[in-house]
Amino acid sequence: MAVRPRSLRRWTRSVAFLAAALGGISCTEVPQGPPRNIVIVLIDQLRADRVGAYGSRLGLTPEIDSLAREGFVFERARSAAPWTYPSVVSLLTGLTPARHGAGRLRGAEKGWWIGPVSQNLVTLAERLQALGFETAGFVANPYLKPGVGVNQGFGLWRHDFVQSWASDPANSHAKWWQASSYADSVNKAVLAWAASSSAPRRFAYVHYIDAHGPWDAAPFLTDAEKRDLSYGEKYHRGIHYVDARVGELWHQLRRLWGDDLLLIVTSDHGQAQRPEDVSNPLKENKGSLHDFNLRVPLILASHGSMRVRGRWHGNVSLVDVAPTLIELVGGDPHDPPFEGQSLVPILEGRASPSHERRIYAENRDRGLASQALLLGQDKYVAVAQPVRGHFHYHLEMDPDEMAPLLSRESDEERARFQELAKSVAARRALAPKPADVQLDPEVVERLRALGYTVGPEPNAQGARKTQ
Repeated sequence: MAVRPRSLRRWTRSVAFLAAALGGISCTEVPQGPPRNIVIVLIDQLRADRVGAYGSRLGLTPEIDSLAREGFVFERARSAAPWTYPSVVSLLTGLTPARHGAGRLRGAEKGWWIGPVSQNLVTLAERLQALGFETAGFVANPYLKPGVGVNQGFGLWRHDFVQSWASDPANSHAKWWQASSYADSVNKAVLAWAASSSAPRRFAYVHYIDAHGPWDAAPFLTDAEKRDLSYGEKYHRGIHYVDARVGELWHQLRRLWGDDLLLIVTSDHGQAQRPEDVSNPLKENKGSLHDFNLRVPLILASHGSMRVRGRWHGNVSLVDVAPTLIELVGGDPHDPPFEGQSLVPILEGRASPSHERRIYAENRDRGLASQALLLGQDKYVAVAQPVRGHFHYHLEMDPDEMAPLLSRESDEERARFQELAKSVAARRALAPKPADVQLDPEVVERLRALGYTVGPEPNAQGARKTQ
């Protein structure tokens, strides 16, 4: 059902408070109309538990926390993959990795390759363009170059925040990681575009990499701090820095565009930070489907004709973002079919958490191939490599996923793992077969700078994160 301003206005505060009484949502205002300006801000590698709105007491995110207090917080949002490329494609297509097929591909003679987004898939940007939106993307991650097709539907795609070369060819970091990679440079580009745009409707995708590192030219670290601080300390500094840039972007866009603005703050994945996160070999950074990787913030801040406030306690996925935005602006969230579900009924205060909602995630990497099914507080993980295994976690009793329950010991567990296998197989059967794309030497060096091992020949572990 397409959302229309007239129908949205019929949802009064009493409806919202009724929903709150049912235990699913706490909100004080509901949407009043479709937004004309939409911005998705993705902070690469920001795990949810480092955000104050998600319970952190580190004080790293005062600006995001302020947006959350005045906006809408999805407390249990998950990414569809534990690393950037397939996760962002899922966000921008509303499809899981098994369905869109974007990820790493390897062959004995191919070296390190990635599969591009199929041109047969319809992206969120393409849908918004068709609905009259001017579209622009601003990204500081080498995975998201135009060559992989993630820019489908974007009239402007700025990916030049990372430099192509520097004076020291022996230093792969120096070849590209410059001051222009950080959020202040990204914001300047976004605001310049925003100031020059005269379109009646606008959509921007902004991808910050400040919390990810490396931090060779980070403006928020001194030379001594770059040398002496631990990885975790620099990670926290990056989060605090980019949080301030998010606040600046929010206020400056409202100054340029007025209050008719919907800002979505999220991340593509998390990152191992605690001993609990690496307590066994299957809890590998950038590989496992544990919640330190999958649980991400998802916050909607809005003003003007659309204003939402509240918190949602049920499970949602980043694949839900695309159908939600399409419905909010008056499009059909079922055409083309998304795997995600529109969250508009939640924002309108007419939904309660469903324990039957299935959330899927997948890592297709050869080094740690696995699939996950989240159903309520139960999480079922089937690992294919490096060893085969089935793991069942109950997240309420074991939020750190330290002690999997005995798997395949009950009829219910067997049924869930069979369901997961059949679901992944069915979605893969529908996925378009992408043509291989070989990374050029410049991109390979940038990926090495991010900490990825990019070898000339694939092996059992594949190209993966080394830190």
